[in-house]
Amino acid sequence: MQYLYVLFFLLSFYCSHTSAREVGDIADFVFADLYVDQQNFPEGAELITDNYEDYYLSQNNLNALLVSHLTIDPTGNRLSGEIWGEQIDIELDEAHWVTLDGEPHIRLDVLLALGIESDFNTRTQVLVFDTRERHPSSQEKKREARKNILAAMQRKRANQLVLNDQYQWYTAPYVDVQLSASDSKQNSSASAYVSVNQDLAHHQAQIILTDSDNDKRNGRFQLSRTLTELSEYQFGDLQGLTGALLQAGGSGLGVQYGATHSSASKPLIIQGYAEPGSDVELYRNDVLFDLVRVTANGQYRFRPLQVFNSNHSYHLMIQSPDGKRVRRAVSHQAHSGYKPGQWYSNLTAYTTKASILKKRRFNPQEKYLNSQLNYVVSAQDEINLGGEWLENTRQKTFLWYLGWERANRSTDAKWSLKAGGHEQFHYDLKWLTPLSTTQTLSLASQRGYGQFGKENINTLNYEQTFNRWQLSSTLGLSQINQLHYKSIDGYLSYQADSGSVSTNVSQIRGDDAHEQQYSMIGSLFGNWGRARFNWNKSTGLFEQHSLALSYANQFSGYHGSLQLRRSFTQRRNTTSFSLSKTFDAMAVNASATYHESNGWQFGLSCSFSFYGSRPLSTISSQSGRQSSSVKLRAFYDRNNNQRFDEQDQYLPDIAVMMHGNKVDTVPHPQARTVLHLPANRPVTLEVEHNELDVLYLQPQFGLIEADLHPGAQPIVDVPFHLQFEAEGIISLRNADGKLADLTGRVALQLTRETSGEQTIIYTESDGFFFFDKLKQGKYHLEVSSHYLAQKALTCDPCQLRFTLDENSEQLVILDDLTLFPTPPEQPKS
Repeated sequence: MQYLYVLFFLLSFYCSHTSAREVGDIADFVFADLYVDQQNFPEGAELITDNYEDYYLSQNNLNALLVSHLTIDPTGNRLSGEIWGEQIDIELDEAHWVTLDGEPHIRLDVLLALGIESDFNTRTQVLVFDTRERHPSSQEKKREARKNILAAMQRKRANQLVLNDQYQWYTAPYVDVQLSASDSKQNSSASAYVSVNQDLAHHQAQIILTDSDNDKRNGRFQLSRTLTELSEYQFGDLQGLTGALLQAGGSGLGVQYGATHSSASKPLIIQGYAEPGSDVELYRNDVLFDLVRVTANGQYRFRPLQVFNSNHSYHLMIQSPDGKRVRRAVSHQAHSGYKPGQWYSNLTAYTTKASILKKRRFNPQEKYLNSQLNYVVSAQDEINLGGEWLENTRQKTFLWYLGWERANRSTDAKWSLKAGGHEQFHYDLKWLTPLSTTQTLSLASQRGYGQFGKENINTLNYEQTFNRWQLSSTLGLSQINQLHYKSIDGYLSYQADSGSVSTNVSQIRGDDAHEQQYSMIGSLFGNWGRARFNWNKSTGLFEQHSLALSYANQFSGYHGSLQLRRSFTQRRNTTSFSLSKTFDAMAVNASATYHESNGWQFGLSCSFSFYGSRPLSTISSQSGRQSSSVKLRAFYDRNNNQRFDEQDQYLPDIAVMMHGNKVDTVPHPQARTVLHLPANRPVTLEVEHNELDVLYLQPQFGLIEADLHPGAQPIVDVPFHLQFEAEGIISLRNADGKLADLTGRVALQLTRETSGEQTIIYTESDGFFFFDKLKQGKYHLEVSSHYLAQKALTCDPCQLRFTLDENSEQLVILDDLTLFPTPPEQPKS
């Protein structure tokens, strides 16, 4: 009978105790990438599942990952212990945990009771823990991540060469050539345009030559050099010069020195050189503002602009006859960029009585000199002191002047004032104040001596921007000698995603004048092509009324354009058609124009460029006007001295890439010149090699950063070194000595003994590891001691030593490493 009581007691105890399910026969292992508080834990996590819906983490793995001391009590169904300084005691349900070979595993969603959100993506096999930055390793991981980022930046800088812009005594030139001819019933003509871009006498040289049947040989020669980021100077046939208080002609043989910014009180003169026959579009705030065509001598010029409102942005779009469109920035920064307390100077001097290449049909006989000293008072204020001298057929004047400029943020008022004189008082005042984020009010007042005599000009301008619309109106009161004038000007523009339209209305009334001008210009573009229209009408002294419509499109490798122009004043129509094709070597353009008064006129032109003394091998349809080059010398630096010595091997089979495309190069004896690098903006070159017998040669500088002036050609040595790869296997044995299916992500540390460089990697889950880009030298590989202590493991061997040199294989197979569980300590007897 007593045995029945014992049996009853055992059955009662068994019924009151809920044991976990044993899943040893049906469990599947899943190795997941682990992220804790958005930080990657390379060691990962090993999960098990019996139904691919619920996933479990072992008690030992849980404590190792969370740096905790938690225990699952199988008798009481409780999870208890300590985690991050807090005591935990949680009751578990029978579905919350399972056992595998007797080891308890907890379901992932139970961690929510610990304040830990978990998410396992079964598709990507990524396990994410969010502990709200409570995990002890979170901050440490962040610090380690920041260190890794800094280390990666240092490695990138070590693999990157930054070229400083430099001027040389002589560099091989880029030469652009355009040859054109036209024929009509009245006459036939031919012309040539040549542009040369190179370094001469440690300056950037720009040479332009034109020759035609209708005009004598003409040209322009200019030397320039940038001294600092904020100052430069230029000498030669200059253009686009403006005076401080005196109205100068703006071009001649002279010199200009000083800050690269333009004074706020000066009008912006936009002019330059481009391929004859090109269309130059001027955009203000991305709205088509004006349009001119490049003349036969390669010049273009827009009417002067008042740009005191620096909120406006300007740029040019130059469309050459072959249809290529090039964007060119227009800089009108009104602030010098110097720091408070600094002085800087400006000097401008020229004469029209002489020139280097430029010839004039009419010589205005003008001399001009302006010397100005500037002091930066604060981040907003500058003061100017200068002297200005002008001599021409109308006047001979000298004056002193004092100026004050304030350049504030776009939300604050700003002004510019210059005043001075000698026999007469001159001043120039410009003031602007924002009324709101979309409205501004500006005032300009000038007094001086201009082209027609004494001038006193006052204008008030209001501008407003709303959504895609821009509106401005200007009122003016002027006095020239004894004559008075009133003017009003209105401007309205609209910008859309596929084009823009703007209109301008102006009227001038005075004692001897009554003029009105109306204009509207717009553009529209899409996959169907590009269309423009330009309507102008003026009444008064000069009567003019015209409308021009144009359409251009690319089709089957050709560029075609059609333009219709109606002169309502002369009651005549002009129709022109052009077709161009760009080949690798040159661009060819054919045109036909019908004038109602002169009949048909046919034209043919071709344009090309070449480099240096190799015109045939470097001839190209790509312009070299804004190009620079780099002379590369790639070699195998056997003695690691970063210099090209006689015993070093030159590497001819290198490839230079820019924006993922291979760039054109010209081979030389033991060098290679990279052509057509964009100038005046940063570019990145990637250096690769194709040496089939030494595939593991890698450049010390894989990236070359360059920001060069047009015509520059620095010489760069690129040493190559042997780089090796090493791989191996690290395996894990269980307590019974059998190999484990998965080793886990083991931390390995590789040290280059010659330099002390250290690299830490984590193996793949199967124990495979791989090192690449190893330099020559002696190496020491070891398993991280921190990892061994954390995982309670030991290894045999724990270290490997190997040497890489010219006699080594490029792929080195290392000896195997083996991990073992640390044997438990034997109790002391």
